[in-house]
Amino acid sequence: MHRRQQHIPKLMEEQHEQKEDENNVHALKDLIIAKQEDPEPCLLHALAAIFETAKTRYKNATDDVICPQDPVFLCDLIWGDKKFSRLLHSFLQNAYLVSVKVAAARLFSSCSPWMRGDLPKGDALDKTKDWVRYEIPRRLMADDCNPMHETGRRKDLDSEMMCTYYTGLLATVLDKLDNQLAREVLTCKLPAKLMRYLSIRISDETNIGAKKITALVEQAVDSEAKAAKALAVAVRAAAAAADADAAEVVKTAAFEEYKKTSDEEKYAELLRLSKLREKFCIRCLVILGRREEVLDLVLCKDGVNIILALLQKSSEDEKTSSTILLLHDVLELISVLVNNIGFAKLFVEGGGIERLIAVRRSDQTFGDLSSCLLMISKSEGIMESICTLPSNVVGQLVELALQLLECQHHPSRLIAAIFFNRCYAFRPANNAFDEQRGPLRLLHILRGASLRSGHLYRLLPNYQSTSQALNAFETLIAADACTALKQYFIAKFLLLADSLSVGADNMRVDPSPDTLDAVLRQIQKDQVFGLALVRKLRSAVGRFLGAHGHKTLLEMYQAHPAEVFWGEVPAEVLQVLSIVALVPSSHKVILNATLRNGQTVLGLILGAADDAGYVKCKVTVLALKVLTNLVSLPWINDELIGSTESEVKEVRQAIRGNHGFAVLLRLLQPEELKGGYHCEWIWALTCRVLLSFAREHTIADALRKMQLEEKLSMVVKGPGRHAPEWRLPEVDHDTKELLRVLTISEHAATSDDQSIFAAYPRVT
Repeated sequence: MHRRQQHIPKLMEEQHEQKEDENNVHALKDLIIAKQEDPEPCLLHALAAIFETAKTRYKNATDDVICPQDPVFLCDLIWGDKKFSRLLHSFLQNAYLVSVKVAAARLFSSCSPWMRGDLPKGDALDKTKDWVRYEIPRRLMADDCNPMHETGRRKDLDSEMMCTYYTGLLATVLDKLDNQLAREVLTCKLPAKLMRYLSIRISDETNIGAKKITALVEQAVDSEAKAAKALAVAVRAAAAAADADAAEVVKTAAFEEYKKTSDEEKYAELLRLSKLREKFCIRCLVILGRREEVLDLVLCKDGVNIILALLQKSSEDEKTSSTILLLHDVLELISVLVNNIGFAKLFVEGGGIERLIAVRRSDQTFGDLSSCLLMISKSEGIMESICTLPSNVVGQLVELALQLLECQHHPSRLIAAIFFNRCYAFRPANNAFDEQRGPLRLLHILRGASLRSGHLYRLLPNYQSTSQALNAFETLIAADACTALKQYFIAKFLLLADSLSVGADNMRVDPSPDTLDAVLRQIQKDQVFGLALVRKLRSAVGRFLGAHGHKTLLEMYQAHPAEVFWGEVPAEVLQVLSIVALVPSSHKVILNATLRNGQTVLGLILGAADDAGYVKCKVTVLALKVLTNLVSLPWINDELIGSTESEVKEVRQAIRGNHGFAVLLRLLQPEELKGGYHCEWIWALTCRVLLSFAREHTIADALRKMQLEEKLSMVVKGPGRHAPEWRLPEVDHDTKELLRVLTISEHAATSDDQSIFAAYPRVT
């Protein structure tokens, strides 16, 4: 409230501006209707200038308290009036002077982002299409694309105005009309003309000077905006005058004053039109950019160089409203074109990533930068090309994505999380993520989300209201950030495993579940490999635990927001912990951890296995994998045996203390095995955890008394003559091993027991 009071003067000023705009639009609209038989182009230009000023004011707003009115309201004053809208469409027909058509085209262009209605229907639509098919291409193709004639004389202002606003109208119509019209426009080679104009503009920027041009353009925009406002005010004054003759004199004088420009103003206006035409050319290419005919133009060195030069120019120009809008269009064009593999490769090879990294970062550019990252990361081939760039460039790209992940622009944060999900499997990107403290920065985001998410938020002692709870968008970002952390750990684990393979050390690994399972099975078979891999994984896990990552993730697990997209979070949390628990030094940390609401980490993991059961098999499987890794070590004979064995015993005791034994026995349901792949995993992993418990003779005795041997025999022998065939070989193996241990435990000596269990491999 205090902040809003501080801004009351500015707020009142903005409201006054908005009211003035509304009154001026009404006044100009009434006069255009009155003079429709002999329309004045300057009235249409003045009306367009009001919209352009309002649009700039709205797009440049950075204060959430003083937010200018959305220009869509002003547009509705025009396009919501169907009779007036039809009149404006009629100005594009051949019956009117070119100057009227140009002014009408400008009005269409300035309103296009906020035109809610469609273009006219029926005969009027056919006329508009014909105008786009024939009139616009004829005019634009005849233009030499150069603001200066070969003789050095300045081009006629009206001619440049026509080409500029016809190009703007073309972009508007292409955006709203059917694909057939777009195909027809392409046949006249108009896109090549648009590219040629952009090429010339890049050259002129180099020869005129960016700062000088920017200053002159801003001067022209400001001058016209003031003149348009003055004209509208004069029209309003004349309308209120009692003397009709005097009113006509006032209007005529205002028209003449509006049309008066000095040579310097004409030059500034010419420069303004050139920059505007440049923007409209880019808008047309954005709309047409998904078509092969346009891609052919840019899939060459010159085409890519033009776009790279546009990116550099729009990044280096002074930070003004016009250059920010131009940068937005250039980045949007790039995000469209990089969908094509050919263009994307040329873009990367030509230094496009370096120029993308150099773009100024602000609230106005975050959205466009994130869109480019999203499109780039869609292709594995492009990511491979990027990862061959110098390590500092890859590092800067990762830093850009992290900055987007931490910014206040929610769509950009979401896209950044998706970008990381796709790039972790590449070794250079994964290493750069580590160097930029990426996992810890992800955890920081998740920690903030866990404090404000649904169920857990209400359980905290200082809970007061839901005003600070996560909204739907923030919840989606948190869910994707959790996915990103899971993907990071899987990719890190697989990259480390790949580095241990003879002659491997590939740039990219396949992060699929099948690849992960293959590595985990290799750990079971090769204890030397497993121990070497876990030692390599230890530093990443140490940093994760040092930042209390296990607590943060399990608090995310507890959150239970209602949104559908939260559904995968519990499984992802447990997937991370199953990898973390591969490292023996993590066991005591996990065992002793308590969450903010008093819940123990171990209790929560057991609860995940018990609550989900066979209903939510995936979550149960992952919870059992965590437990398996906590109590069953494949490298029991390592220089680590003393402390590790004692810690495993502590974990077993803790599991029993949390009623874990009862949970495990409830999960051994032979009749549920027919439920599918995940159900088979539940059985096999439960057997594996119980096998670790059966080391102790007293527990083995208790299991026999509970007739566990009968359940196991049913699975091994099956109901008929033939033993059943399981899709998962671990079902048969683990069942037989547990059955064997129970059978011989009464007769086995302690040393024999140790050898039995020491040789038993861990499965994850």
